[in-house]
Amino acid sequence: MKCNHKYQFVIEYPTEFYAREVGIYLNYFGHKPEYAEIDGERNVIIIGISKYFDMICRLLVSAKKNKILKADKESLMWLDKYMEQDDYYDTYIEDRMNAIVVGDLAEAWKALDAELIIRHLAPEFKFKSMWMHESLDRDRYTRYIRDQFDEIRQSGAQWDIREVPEHDALAISKNGNEPAYYIAEIRNGAIVKVDWTKFLK
Repeated sequence: MKCNHKYQFVIEYPTEFYAREVGIYLNYFGHKPEYAEIDGERNVIIIGISKYFDMICRLLVSAKKNKILKADKESLMWLDKYMEQDDYYDTYIEDRMNAIVVGDLAEAWKALDAELIIRHLAPEFKFKSMWMHESLDRDRYTRYIRDQFDEIRQSGAQWDIREVPEHDALAISKNGNEPAYYIAEIRNGAIVKVDWTKFLK
């Protein structure tokens, strides 16, 4: 790391989008630590800090609990001492990011813009549909959703898209029929799985 602060951390996010949005959050709400750098090529935020700041420490605690935090032994011990004093698990950033992802999914279906979905897919992403015999990995799904949106665009069918935020899902109906559900499993700001089904879990 480039910073010279006493305690140094690297948070590794699965997508560039999430790393960038967390950086915006830190700056917007005035919670920027003494040193912070976003490395877009590696999807990481590098944080340098010398004393406790609640919002920064809670971000670090969240990253540690989600197993995306790296640091040397001394820095981890310093963070553990903070956790002994304040074990509050701040889910605000995660909840905000999940809402952004679900909002992008809805906009993708309304605008038939597959890239709004693709940018959120984790490397280990899987797509499962009750109408398909096998699951699709990230690469195959990328091709599939682009082709599907092209077909929808050409068909002229009317689609109704409704967010179901409490389930990180969309209710999608065609020409007024009963909806199917596009249910996302979101982890660390990235979609690791989508279930396409008639039933909302």
